[in-house]
Amino acid sequence: MENIAWVVSADMGYGHQRAADALKFLNNRGVLTEENISDESEKKLWRQIRENYERVSRTKEIPVIGKFIFKLLDLLLYIQPYYPSRDLSKPTFQVKLLDRMIRKGICRSIKKLISKENIPLFATFYTSPIALDNFYDNKIFLFICDTDCNRVWVSKTPNQSKIIYLTANNRAKRRLIQYGINPSNIFVTGFPFSKSVLGNENLSFLRSDFHDRIGRLDPEKKFLRYHSSLINEVLKIDKDYSSDILTIAFCVGGAGAQADIGVRILQSLLVNLKENKVKLILVAGTRADTKIMFEKKVASLGIDNSSVEILYESEREEYFNRFNRMLRKVDILWTKPSELVFFAGLGIVVIMTEPLGSQEEFNRSWLKEIGGGLDSYNPDYTNEWLFDMLNSGKLARTAWTGFMNIRKYGTYRIEEIIKTGKLDNDNQFLRR
Repeated sequence: MENIAWVVSADMGYGHQRAADALKFLNNRGVLTEENISDESEKKLWRQIRENYERVSRTKEIPVIGKFIFKLLDLLLYIQPYYPSRDLSKPTFQVKLLDRMIRKGICRSIKKLISKENIPLFATFYTSPIALDNFYDNKIFLFICDTDCNRVWVSKTPNQSKIIYLTANNRAKRRLIQYGINPSNIFVTGFPFSKSVLGNENLSFLRSDFHDRIGRLDPEKKFLRYHSSLINEVLKIDKDYSSDILTIAFCVGGAGAQADIGVRILQSLLVNLKENKVKLILVAGTRADTKIMFEKKVASLGIDNSSVEILYESEREEYFNRFNRMLRKVDILWTKPSELVFFAGLGIVVIMTEPLGSQEEFNRSWLKEIGGGLDSYNPDYTNEWLFDMLNSGKLARTAWTGFMNIRKYGTYRIEEIIKTGKLDNDNQFLRR
């Protein structure tokens, strides 16, 4: 297999690696993480950075003082309000700190490795592209994994940067322009989804799966009664809608925050689950402690049927594989507003918990603005409000809005740009 590009990420939560995982086919080595390819001294620094990241993510859960401490720590990743539009190219404290870290040798291992094969670099975390900006002769592509980004994603001298930025939405592109990046060095691609979810360039799996999903999201046909003909026209599908039970996935983030919400959902839906009227998937990811907590709670509640599943894998790549297989059957993703907000583009209803961090605040507001996601009500009463939404057609309407408004062709667009250096327009709506 020909290596088209280096694919590099960082072990800083699932978002960066999830985006990279969808493009792993670009290199027979798969996804390289900056921590794993580092020498021992550099590994120690990466571990400290990751542990601090996870500590910040869980700080809010500390009784009484947690929220106050979190706000102080979150200042390091704070994103300025978008309006008024203004020049934000001046280097911040975080930019200068990263510059000092690069001068001290962070990313030296990736520099040494990629010099062995002169092909483009595709990265989903900012450190290696910025470190390599004035070092690597080939093209460097950096994907922004959220709807907005901190100034640290751009180097001290943005007008001299050769990095080509790829974004999932137009808001992130406009932010990069505020940071001083030349618009010609920015492409709006959409978030990269695994080809195993999309099917092929005609989105064969996605079209069929969404048709089934919207039937499960509207059992009373309150939405479909008026919109089924339009849906069939867009999807190029004319078949009966699915009448299977609703499937909900509650996703715990990479740092393990908010796992208690999954337990509260489980308790609220207990009767529905025992009667096989709904299915709940508790996504523990790669966190064994979260998996054990979920298992104990399921056992204590006496749920012994297939209506509850715990998704856990010790290895990150296999977790992503199982998660992608799950996406084809799931109807609702219940999650903090991480990179998973973009998955509303698959026609999945995204229900959002409280944001953790500035970038998640922006993700949440973006998804609500376009009508593709909903804020969570009290998880203790899920058995009431969720079924009110289901029977009213609100969930189906939300799924359709997300499907129509969010780009879903990111994987193919990014591959095209890396191979050709340009992005051709496509008049087919779903292939944006």
